[in-house]
Amino acid sequence: MALGTQIESPNVVGLRRSWRNAGDPVDGTSGTKVGVADPGDILIDITNKKIYVNTNTQASPTWSQIPTAGVAFTGDITMTGDLDFSGANTTHAINFDAATLSKTLIGAGSYSSPMDQSCTTGLAGFTSTSDDADCWRYSAGLYIKGTGSGTKVLGLGLQSEYNGLVGADRLFGMNSIAYLGGGGEAAKLLTLGGDGTAGMYAGWFKVTAPVAAVVDSGSRVAALWIDNQMNCVCSGEEYSVFLTTGGSKPDAVFGLETTSSGWSQLFYFDETMAAAEPFVATGCSVTEATVPYLKVLVNATQYGIPLIAI
Repeated sequence: MALGTQIESPNVVGLRRSWRNAGDPVDGTSGTKVGVADPGDILIDITNKKIYVNTNTQASPTWSQIPTAGVAFTGDITMTGDLDFSGANTTHAINFDAATLSKTLIGAGSYSSPMDQSCTTGLAGFTSTSDDADCWRYSAGLYIKGTGSGTKVLGLGLQSEYNGLVGADRLFGMNSIAYLGGGGEAAKLLTLGGDGTAGMYAGWFKVTAPVAAVVDSGSRVAALWIDNQMNCVCSGEEYSVFLTTGGSKPDAVFGLETTSSGWSQLFYFDETMAAAEPFVATGCSVTEATVPYLKVLVNATQYGIPLIAI
């Protein structure tokens, strides 16, 4: 019997035919098994130990290789159900190293057409081969858009937990470092050049809105919310903000600059803080009078910043 001859039985129904071929198959109207291999038929290359499937027609077969180690796809993939991973991967479980990212890397819906009526989530990764100074503006790691009434939108939620009894000496919810010359290179940070957004920052937190937006009375807006809630016995140090420095001496602890209206107050203590430390109503004696003061501890010595009514 000649190599590649197909034997079929009329009593066997629903089985896809397979073919044997010595070497890689050829596609097209003059290709391997033209006129005999139906769409979906399997071909085995007995020389190179490869498996192919006819992804075109009988008149013009296209022999697409079925990977035996890993899977390679060209074009879009539509999947229904879960995607599970098992075993050890050599690089990344999902590897985009060779991809040219001109659109959203992983997304659900779009800016103009959210996935549902409440919110849409998109993981966006944009790259550019040019030196366009504005390219960084579109390098959003996580993009969240919320629509509808009462929508709660969380751009990025991180929670780090430690539940062991042995103890941990560090637990960080987030670690953000801007490193100039991280590999030891003689890197350079350019001048601001009049651009208020230029500079080197480990984090830029900003709230903004267009003129047409409305902020209701009784709401609250802040570029940063810092909250302590240690309900346990905290025998060690505890701060809302802990500042350290090394290397060159910074110009100041806080640098204030505005392009519009400035600030109404340097500090604001609402009714919940009127009778709570560090606000102390009396007890700071100065030559003028006994006035309220703010407590400041300097090298184990207690000082007070007097508050003079104006």
